[in-house]
Amino acid sequence: MRILSVVFSIATALTAAAFLFYIHSLIPYSGGDAYFRQPNFFPIVTLILVLVLGLALSIKYASGGRLPLDEELSGSKPHFNILGPLAATFIGYILLVPWTGYLLTTLLFGCVALLVGRHLNLRSAISMLLLGLTLYLVFVAYLDVWFPEAPFALERLVK
Repeated sequence: MRILSVVFSIATALTAAAFLFYIHSLIPYSGGDAYFRQPNFFPIVTLILVLVLGLALSIKYASGGRLPLDEELSGSKPHFNILGPLAATFIGYILLVPWTGYLLTTLLFGCVALLVGRHLNLRSAISMLLLGLTLYLVFVAYLDVWFPEAPFALERLVK
């Protein structure tokens, strides 16, 4: 199990490093605006975080360390009846963002994910709405990070 965890965390870090290496060809940087306003800013920050955490996990696992979550999951089996629908929900999220924008898609994704996991209630739905709205306001309204325009986006109502 520990070897598999080391391999998985190294593979995750290497995948993030590969995307970082090619990010400028995947998402071009125009150079006209400040760097944090460019479309590749948030993916770069996220990939750096994944790279650092993947390396940290691989070092921890390679040195014999364990995480508290490992103890909880050591005897459990994967729940494919939840994993499959969640993977489909995530793919749907990726496909819907260009059409419905960040806010609406994040709200839908969160509610469907909670529904699949059987944790959807009014409180969790409100939490998803507030989380999506807060992240949008912090990154777009306050930090002025570029988000793509979407034809059916709720963001048009906020501006």
